[in-house]
Amino acid sequence: MCLSWIDWRWSLVVEPRQELELYEGAVAVTSASADVEAEMDPTHLHQIVWNLCDNAVKYASATAGAIAVELSCGYLETSGRPFLEVADRGPGVQPGSVDEIFEPFFTGQPGGTGLGLYISRELAERNGATLRYHARPGGGSQFRVVFADPSRWHSNEETL
Repeated sequence: MCLSWIDWRWSLVVEPRQELELYEGAVAVTSASADVEAEMDPTHLHQIVWNLCDNAVKYASATAGAIAVELSCGYLETSGRPFLEVADRGPGVQPGSVDEIFEPFFTGQPGGTGLGLYISRELAERNGATLRYHARPGGGSQFRVVFADPSRWHSNEETL
């Protein structure tokens, strides 16, 4: 299913903010383009964003005092592929743990299952997307979902 940025707003922004009981200003949303579209199962995308927002709230709230989750989307300059990014100003991932964060049962928080990032990565890959972590300049984390190449959407449908 092809989703536009307008379609994403409720399930990716409003609902997580309400469910996580965040104040209205706790989630910032930016888009480089009003017409960003991505091909992905909407329930899979919802689960990925939910996991990333939930992690941002858990980790950022422990250190930053004020919870802030920033969602942005656009197209990568290098490839033209659409992306969605979830960023926070928490402690970020320890450099020695970066290679492990997407492994099942790896957790950096007591009581965590260590499955959220693993499941999110698997769901992204199931849809031809990738999920990557980057340390955020100035502190925090950036998780970016890079969706499948839009030029392949219609060529795949023609061969089915």
